[in-house]
Amino acid sequence: SQIIYSQLNLDTVPAYDARGVLFNFQSDLANLSKLKAWEGEVPIGAFVVVGHSVSTYKGAANGVKGMWHLGNNLLWVVVCGTMGDESDAGSE
Repeated sequence: SQIIYSQLNLDTVPAYDARGVLFNFQSDLANLSKLKAWEGEVPIGAFVVVGHSVSTYKGAANGVKGMWHLGNNLLWVVVCGTMGDESDAGSE
């Protein structure tokens, strides 16, 4: 799979479903595309891991040269659990 380091403002952020999968962050982050794609919106309250990048650069803003800019890019989301998953229910 191709590694993407930045997204455009209207790009769709890929989301993957890691629920019920023995997922090892150390070895599996390089193989995210092997996970099942998450369909639809990620629900509020879901436990997720988010891949992102941050960059800084100098450029013009509002006609002023030499202004510092901060770029934040959401690269991918891995859904590890949702509040409705039976496997997420702890023993109380």
